[in-house]
Parts: sequence; C-alpha cells; structure tokens
Amino acid sequence: MDRLRELEFYDETWIIVTSDHGELLGEDGRWGHGRSLYQREVRIPMIVKPPRQGARGQRNHEPVQLVDVLPMILAELDLPRPSGVQGGVPPNVGHPLCAEVYPVPAHSQEGDWRMLVRGRHKLLWGSKGQHLLFDLGNDPREQRNLYDDKRDLAQDMISELETFFANLPAPRTSSPLAEVDDDTRRVLEALGYLE
Repeated sequence: MDRLRELEFYDETWIIVTSDHGELLGEDGRWGHGRSLYQREVRIPMIVKPPRQGARGQRNHEPVQLVDVLPMILAELDLPRPSGVQGGVPPNVGHPLCAEVYPVPAHSQEGDWRMLVRGRHKLLWGSKGQHLLFDLGNDPREQRNLYDDKRDLAQDMISELETFFANLPAPRTSSPLAEVDDDTRRVLEALGYLE
C-alpha cells in the first residue's frame, strides 16, 4: 500500500482482499480445510477498496462467490465480459450460492460434499448419503440438522443443486503436470496439500 502511495497509484487502484477458503481451528473437533463445507470453511472475508471516485464505506451483505469478483469489477469498469467468464453481478448474480469439495481419501472418509444456500437455509449434500440442512438464521454454528424435519425443502434444494452442477460447463483439459522442486514439495506437504 505504501509503495502504491509513493508511486501515486493508490487513489486510482482497485484493491481486493479475500481468501480462497476459511479454516477450522478445532471447532467441533475439526481442524484444517478442504474436507467439509461448513460456514467456517466457506464464509470468507472480502474487502474492496475502489478507486477514489468509487463508492466508499459501504457494506454489502449480499452473498457472492469468488466467481463473481471478476464480473463485478468488469461491470464497475464498464468493460465487456469475455465469453466463458462465469459468475454474476450483485444483487442478481444469476446463479445459486453453491460449493463443492472432494477431500483426499487419506484425510477424510466422509466422502465428497456439495452445498447450496437458499436464503437462510443451507443444504450440505454428502456423496455417502449423509445430508444436512441448517437454518443459518437461527443456527449460525450449524449445530441442528433439520434434514428430517424439513425433508420437502431439502429434496427441493437437492434438485436445484443437481440441476446447477449438471449445467456447469465441462472442465477444460489440463496441461501436462509440471515437476515440483523439493522446496515447493516441502511447503505443500507442510500445508497438507501433499502426502
């Protein structure tokens, strides 16, 4: 920030601070990330400092996803959106609030998870049949599973989730894997990304 000010770019610069995931720090006996989609892992900070002429000091509680950041900035800059760019611009992002995680089997035996948030309700769909439904308004810590009590709502949300994921564009083919040097491998292992 100081360097941007020294160069006199600070006032004309967009600064966006966010994270790719949250972290479980022992809540409910869970540690780390990448094994579940509880709020502590999916709810992340996002701080935006627009250029001087942009709106300042505003809070927006409209939920967005990282996929929405690029379209939001392009819209603010009146720039065209390239084809293939996913996401939307609040308040009508045009997609449900969803996430998915595929834990490494050595780290979790609970299977894969998908999430859908609709209003105050959050559905966690587990690949091993362990579905959960929470009312985040009354239960922000996700302690009370309402799946059996609100089975019709849960089934409707599962259908929406299935439709959303079925309509996503196919993943692009990946490039050949690059060799990882020893220093990078040690860092990735320490972070839990490699065994």
